[in-house]
Amino acid sequence: MSAQPNLTIRLIRAFHGPRHERLRNIWEAIAEYISPKVNVRWFANTKRLQHAECYDVMWREEQEFDNQYVLFTEEDFLPDLTAGIGNWTGLGSFKFATQAAVGIMYCTRSPKSREISQQGAVPGGWFICINKDRFPEADEITFAGNPDPCNQVRARLADFKKIISLAPGEDGYPHHYGVEYPFGTHLFWSCHYHDDPKARVSGFKLGTIQKKVDWRVSQWIHEQPEDFKDILVARFGSDILGSCSEFIDLRDGFRRSFASSGASAAPKRKSL
Repeated sequence: MSAQPNLTIRLIRAFHGPRHERLRNIWEAIAEYISPKVNVRWFANTKRLQHAECYDVMWREEQEFDNQYVLFTEEDFLPDLTAGIGNWTGLGSFKFATQAAVGIMYCTRSPKSREISQQGAVPGGWFICINKDRFPEADEITFAGNPDPCNQVRARLADFKKIISLAPGEDGYPHHYGVEYPFGTHLFWSCHYHDDPKARVSGFKLGTIQKKVDWRVSQWIHEQPEDFKDILVARFGSDILGSCSEFIDLRDGFRRSFASSGASAAPKRKSL
């Protein structure tokens, strides 16, 4: 094994509160679980930069490191550790000589129908795995997007004759308000995890979202490998497991769906 891992995972220390602390502790346990094969490196964001600005700075920083791949993701993205590092990080989905990145499709949720709408040609900022050998230099590209970070990355890569493969997700509702991807579970709404539960955001009651986040995190832990859970409890105590009246392997059904669509290890590539 080389001195430097081939992949580094980058996350931003964005928000504060018990729910964020729980997610951060989970990622600390993930970092131990996948070490030394993969580094997990945090961006402190002491200057309180916006999401896309953090990605721009992190991409400049990455020019100084030897790892070939870097995964930009978020604390509220919980990987499916049962899939193996090569799959849940996106590394196994690099297929084309001109491919510069693997990501997921951007989506929004309707406040009326509560259904998600995915945009097959638009990347979402919560998961992007980059091949540093093929991605544009830091002074040639930005992660700024409209309306959200990374939304225009695909178009910018096209200017360099590079592509990004985008994996579709499946709606986690009614179990939770997030989205399940081949790589893992994105919970969404993290900036509101400790806002007034009676408030509404985009038509949704925060108290309901917050309760479902707590439930899904507990379920996610239950679904992970036993040796990972041993690390998690040893480091942070059994309270991090949370409590549920009944544990179900919610993820198992999504795994079967991704496998049947060919998205489990190599996501379908739409609108490349």
